[in-house]
Parts: sequence; structure tokens; C-alpha cells
Amino acid sequence: MFHGMKVRFSIRWLAPTFLVAAAVSACTSEEAKIETERQALAQEDAELLGQEIFDLVDQAAGYQSSHSNRPPRSLRTMGVDSLTPATARWIEIHEGTPWIVVAFRRLAGHAVSRCRGSAAVLEGLALEGAFHLECSLVNGTPEEFTVGRSPA
Repeated sequence: MFHGMKVRFSIRWLAPTFLVAAAVSACTSEEAKIETERQALAQEDAELLGQEIFDLVDQAAGYQSSHSNRPPRSLRTMGVDSLTPATARWIEIHEGTPWIVVAFRRLAGHAVSRCRGSAAVLEGLALEGAFHLECSLVNGTPEEFTVGRSPA
């Protein structure tokens, strides 16, 4: 007698359990898809900012070598504009080391707001074929990106 009720009970709960599991799985896969797209956009943003940072770090190294090993204190001293149509750029000095910072002027459509790099980008590209940047996502979260390497 109880055996029959047990079967009805488990069948009655099987369908809702399956629906809940399917819904959780769909949410998880949708969240994973969104996160994958965000990571791809963030990497693309870091690559764009990385190109500017590399060029500016290279110019700063040239300035330093021709000015008795004194690093530039601003982009103006290097003869470089701090604004482009898409980015704002500046130099920050941390513990005597100049860091080039490049930020998007308009954040709409971007996952990364700004990135920065030091002379280590030159060394990284020469030795590893890529370099590391310290970046800030649009939501303020810090994240490190490796740029310059061809996708595998």
C-alpha cells in the first residue's frame, strides 16, 4: 500500500525537480556566456590601451636616454599630447619609476576603463613576445592583462 504512494510521490516531484535543474543550468550557462563575452571585450580593450602604452613607454625610454637618465615628468615634456579623440594619457611616478596610464575618455561599450605600464613592457615584449598591464575594469575592479601575444 505505501509502495504505491511512494511511487506517485516521486513521480509527482520528478517533473518540478527537473524543471528547476534545467532553469539553474540555463542561468548558469547564460551567466557563463555573459562572463566569456565580458572577458573577450576586456582583453580587446586592454590590447587597444596596450598599444598606446607601449608607444608612449618607448618614447619615454628614448627621452630618458637622451636626458642624462632622467625620466620624463609629464607627456608635455616629451612633446606628446595628453588627449586623443578616444583616450586620456598621463605619467605617474611610483617609487622613482614612471608609469604610463591610458584611459578611455568615454566608457560606454568598454569593459576596461584604464591601464598602466612601466618600462617593463619593453622588456616583456622583447623577451616573452607579450607584456603585462595593470588595468581597472569599468566597475573599478583591478585586473592584470597580458597583451601583445598572438592568440593561440
